[in-house]
Amino acid sequence: MTEPSRLLAEHHLELELDYGQFILHGGEGEEDVELALLDAAHANRPSAGDGHTVVVLSPHQNNFEMPIHVQVWDQRPADEDDWQQVSEARLHIGEHGLNISSPVDGWADAPVPPGDYLAEIAGTGFVNYGWPGDTTPADRWRIRLWPDDGTAPRPARQWDMPGYGVPANS
Repeated sequence: MTEPSRLLAEHHLELELDYGQFILHGGEGEEDVELALLDAAHANRPSAGDGHTVVVLSPHQNNFEMPIHVQVWDQRPADEDDWQQVSEARLHIGEHGLNISSPVDGWADAPVPPGDYLAEIAGTGFVNYGWPGDTTPADRWRIRLWPDDGTAPRPARQWDMPGYGVPANS
């Protein structure tokens, strides 16, 4: 029988999201890869990574007070189906921890221990693809990290907006 996974650390952050994307930086790897990863994320939604950086597409164009909960686990945690968009990627975290940023001026840091992780990036509370409209976006995100045990990342799930559907890969 497998022992249940244990939550080792949790960090509550707020990010100033703009341009419908945010980026997870592990602190190492090649510089200036974000544009290539953004193209890759649009080609195979909703995210793309190179092992050191992950670009995540958000259904909302902006949310200037977007909550992100970062969790570090000892192994893959139990699945939860109440998230509208979910993707996974490998992510190496260096000595400075995890940095999450968005174009313009948004960034937040989480003191995640160095190591190789599998990251699950999940979002919910979306109101519209693109501009959220007159409503304040209520989306929230969770990033769960656990040691990379070599298993393949699971297939992504995108938000299926009522009356619109899912954006096509470009």
